[in-house]
Amino acid sequence: MPERMLQPGFDVNDAPETAPAELLQIRTESGPVKAFLEREGWPFVISCGLVYLTFAIQLFGFVCTNPNFDPIVRPAPPAWRFIGEMGLDMSTLAPLLGLFVLYIIRMPGAYETVPTKRRFVWSVALVSLILSFAEFWLSWNGHPTWLRGYVS
Repeated sequence: MPERMLQPGFDVNDAPETAPAELLQIRTESGPVKAFLEREGWPFVISCGLVYLTFAIQLFGFVCTNPNFDPIVRPAPPAWRFIGEMGLDMSTLAPLLGLFVLYIIRMPGAYETVPTKRRFVWSVALVSLILSFAEFWLSWNGHPTWLRGYVS
């Protein structure tokens, strides 16, 4: 085709070469993850992901302490302390993220999908709301013992 375009007398309205039928078929089917992201959007996934990441940081902080809640890893590397401080900061914002997830679900565009597909989304949102308040309580109830796994 490009060689034909360089020849004199080529007209733009000339019939182009036809492509095989396999290349012209448009695939409209999408996987479950892509369909979920199209339905709920990235703000929902990122907000829930940050809540679950914070919970994982807190659980790992408990694992990194002995029965007397003294840190196992001594001295703690600087990156280790950064992760602990990041977990404390994110646990402070976690209830806001949990409420934001509920706000996203309650948006008017969310009611356009089939209710059976929404059960999973509501379950994830409610679990992340409960976890977010538990994370906040674990961090700000007076003595965040999970944080001791990250300090030396």
